[in-house]
Amino acid sequence: MTTSDEPPVPDSPAEVSKASIRKETWTKLQAEGITTSTNIFLNRIPNFKGIEDAAQRFSETEEFLKAKSIAMNADKAQEKIQYHTVQAKKTLMIQIPLLIRKGYVKSIKIPDDLPEEEIQKLTSRAAIGVYGKTVQLSEDRKVDIVVMGSIAVSKQGQRIGKGEGFADIEYAMMLKLGMLSPETIVVTTVHDSQVYDSLPTELFKEHDVFVDLIVTPTQVIRVTPKPDRFEKYGLNWSLLSSRRLRIFPILRQLREKDVSAGDTSELKEDSDVEYRPRRRRFPPKNFRPRPRSSTGGEGDVGDEREERTPRPRRPRRPRQSKSEGEEDGALSGGEGTPRRPRRPRRFTGSRPGERKDTEGEGDGQDGEFKPRRHLRGRPRAPVDFSLRVSNIASDVRVRDLKNALAECHVRPVNIKWRGQNGFALLHFARTGGQAGDSPASVDSIMAALRDLKVSAAEGDGVNVEPMNAVTRIEVTDEITSV
Repeated sequence: MTTSDEPPVPDSPAEVSKASIRKETWTKLQAEGITTSTNIFLNRIPNFKGIEDAAQRFSETEEFLKAKSIAMNADKAQEKIQYHTVQAKKTLMIQIPLLIRKGYVKSIKIPDDLPEEEIQKLTSRAAIGVYGKTVQLSEDRKVDIVVMGSIAVSKQGQRIGKGEGFADIEYAMMLKLGMLSPETIVVTTVHDSQVYDSLPTELFKEHDVFVDLIVTPTQVIRVTPKPDRFEKYGLNWSLLSSRRLRIFPILRQLREKDVSAGDTSELKEDSDVEYRPRRRRFPPKNFRPRPRSSTGGEGDVGDEREERTPRPRRPRRPRQSKSEGEEDGALSGGEGTPRRPRRPRRFTGSRPGERKDTEGEGDGQDGEFKPRRHLRGRPRAPVDFSLRVSNIASDVRVRDLKNALAECHVRPVNIKWRGQNGFALLHFARTGGQAGDSPASVDSIMAALRDLKVSAAEGDGVNVEPMNAVTRIEVTDEITSV
């Protein structure tokens, strides 16, 4: 074993960027089992374990208790803060992407006269659906606290978000419209593992929004001194591209106002593209990859691997008309080999143009078509009369009625159950044509149903009455003898 006298070359340190910090933070959260997601999403705010404790701790801070209106985005990680805001009867402004890009937000204000027990049942999603109103961004709606999601944050207030820049633009829009004041506080709720002692200063530009309050499940960090953002931040058109203006129609309106007022600043070139993870495209179900060529270039392994050729398709035999079959007989081709007879097609009914009554036209041989008969069940007997059983209790089921009818030796041919409405229809048919059966009688069936044991909705029993007027009543032997 030989050793080299030259010292090992140290690995060059990787370049630190916001993207590398996002990946480092997400990897650390997943390795420690802190995040509730099993995958790494660099462009999402982590939904970590203990977020309920962080939201509860934030609701107990002095800043939250003094605030009257709180604005935040619709991320999953902010749902618990939305819940505490609604419970405290504060004005909640949800920055839904499709709305705020047009200059609107969802404003939720719980009425003061709402009972306390009803407030406890409300969640943020229910409150948005019941009490949420779409309102326009204007200086009449002041915001005391802005909650921003973060992937990483430092104790100096430096914040790293999704990397798309939307949170900074939304903050600058509200600042330009007069909704924010120097007393407005920026808050973020993160896990303790997302808090860094410091982050490289050169990574943050003048448009990056710093936070004032960092809340974790175990502590509250107040950034001192408070960042002076009121004079620093705002809509800087030289940092925005025309593509951003197409995404935010409200920005286009504000830009037109500034241009008409004499603003001569130029827009940025269209070079800022948001991060979008590529979706995995699955091949079709019957996808078959093309075989590799065996005559490839340098580094090809086609010479070592046998080329797979696609299996040839079976050629289709040309169809032969009936007249050709009659001329050639049962032979096909010039060799005189017998041809296998073609299997006749199955038909579920008569062909178009065929007469339905084909009796006597042939026995189905010599190529003549014989329609196939449908296999159906035994036809139902025609209904002769019907009885209506009403005043049925709501807890009675159709099987209870069938058992009660069997005890009375009554067998209708059909039962139309309407138990939810308190009645049922019994349809009967005469069976006098069958040997050994006596004709059914309306009077005898109604007499047998007097002892029908079915729970009644009101009174002592159910009501049985003929549904239609009976034109002919069969007289039984009992009535004749009387």
